[in-house]
Amino acid sequence: MLQKSKSKQVKLFKYALLIPMLVAMLVYTSCMETNPATTISDNSNEVIQQKTPLITKVKALKHQIEIQGDVNEVEERGLKLLLDVVKGEGFNQALVNDIQDYTSKGSQTELTKKIVEVFEEIQVQGNINENEDIEIKKLLVFTSDNGFEDPFFADIIKHLDVPFGIIDQVPVFPGCEDLTVEEQKKCMSKNIAMHINKNFNTKLADSLNLKGKQRINVIFKISIDGDVVGVRSRSAHPELEKEAIRVVKTLPRFKPGEHKGKQVNVPYSLPIIFAIAE
Repeated sequence: MLQKSKSKQVKLFKYALLIPMLVAMLVYTSCMETNPATTISDNSNEVIQQKTPLITKVKALKHQIEIQGDVNEVEERGLKLLLDVVKGEGFNQALVNDIQDYTSKGSQTELTKKIVEVFEEIQVQGNINENEDIEIKKLLVFTSDNGFEDPFFADIIKHLDVPFGIIDQVPVFPGCEDLTVEEQKKCMSKNIAMHINKNFNTKLADSLNLKGKQRINVIFKISIDGDVVGVRSRSAHPELEKEAIRVVKTLPRFKPGEHKGKQVNVPYSLPIIFAIAE
């Protein structure tokens, strides 16, 4: 039962790739569900962190947990050891021996292999820089008991993206405050649709001589301050990318989303099909 309790916490990762699609409608335009993990070219001023070998391995570890949606006892032990290393509490010969014992095991799952790779990279580097510390904490805050209440993770909450599917309180569109959570989701979707419908420059179809359906994928975040940030888009036509970014950036300030009593960033994926009437 102890194992089962921890597994429920770790299962949150399974929803990290299930960011729900918001539906928006333009004149002759509709949105279709797409894979939120799709890579989109960055047309914003968002700063991109440089990936180090350790960050790459930490992200691979996180992705493996997302795939599994659960952890066994051995995998849970590895994550606990990683937390002990990052916290630096009780870092003594006993902890070193535990890590050596863990990394020397012959029979390993895909997840334990990735945990071991993280340990080995830390050993090779000999230290962890600030960005690497943030990425590791962003992983462990979900796998740790009461991670959001632990003061150790307080400094990374502002960097944390909590998916729409697991967040306690979704961001609230202005005017949707006095509704239930489910009603707030619908209200948000409806108002974003109306905003895009009203502000998107549909005359681009004529100026670009577009025909048929044109797909525009847009990704953005609602920050801990309720602002729309990090807007990125991808389309076959750069002008459609620019217009989608422009319109999304004019969305009003939201009431920030909250998880475990903390205001957090919430990512969104907004795929749009721009359909031109014959």
